[in-house]
Amino acid sequence: MVTSDAFREKVRRLAGAASAPTWATAGTVAALNLMLIVGASVGFRTTSVVVVLIALIVVAGVHTGRSARPPASRGHSALNRPEAVRPGSEAFDEDLELVIHVGLGAEGDRVVEHRVTRRRHAHAIGYRKLTLISAYVGSDTEEVSVVPELTVHDQDIKADWLPLDITGRGAVIFMPPVFVPVLRWELGYAVPNGIWNPLREVGIDNLRYDLRTFPIRRFTVRFVIHPRAKAFVVRERNRLGTMRDDEWDANGNLVVCWQAEDPAVQTRYEWDLRAEWQ
Repeated sequence: MVTSDAFREKVRRLAGAASAPTWATAGTVAALNLMLIVGASVGFRTTSVVVVLIALIVVAGVHTGRSARPPASRGHSALNRPEAVRPGSEAFDEDLELVIHVGLGAEGDRVVEHRVTRRRHAHAIGYRKLTLISAYVGSDTEEVSVVPELTVHDQDIKADWLPLDITGRGAVIFMPPVFVPVLRWELGYAVPNGIWNPLREVGIDNLRYDLRTFPIRRFTVRFVIHPRAKAFVVRERNRLGTMRDDEWDANGNLVVCWQAEDPAVQTRYEWDLRAEWQ
């Protein structure tokens, strides 16, 4: 029958042109074929009405399914994405010296990071991600925002601190990007409410520093202790590195120096600190 065949072809084209999921398209075509078979007995007009109702139900279902999907993510800044760098492919390596000031009170706690960054490839270094040293968050501590003071020992390069999503995590942005083979720079910062409160209160504390994410050649940690602290002892928990002879600075502070192997092992270092206070 010509009219039925023409109608069948028109409906199939409409079903094929619908921008619906595969299951919806297949279901629609199957339902339409069934209605065409039934239509031969009930008439063309009744069949058309039923087909329109089925189409409306399917379209409503498709739109409901689409609205249930989560919106497409706009993504985060590249600085907030985790870095997946194969060992040996890093754009730089560094020498790092941490100077840890342990004050008589929270206001005397301070950290200075001396860094020497060397480019390993032809690409410039536009930024350097870092995690600042902070007190361990517990029932008596709170997360605070710290903005370090930056010093670059190259008059043609400026640096700025950009906080990232994680507290204490940020990126040093170099302007312009670093093309020189070696760059010397520093970060200095104090932490509100102090870092070493347990050491002052109960005489025991610890420090952890993770070097698993970037290559370090020379790694040194200097603990500068207020003169009121007596019998200060520091030990790397995994017996890594060596202790150098104690010294005293011009202010009478005890300076205890620990140094890693050269190059430093890419691992997480942990130091146990003990002190008696007068």
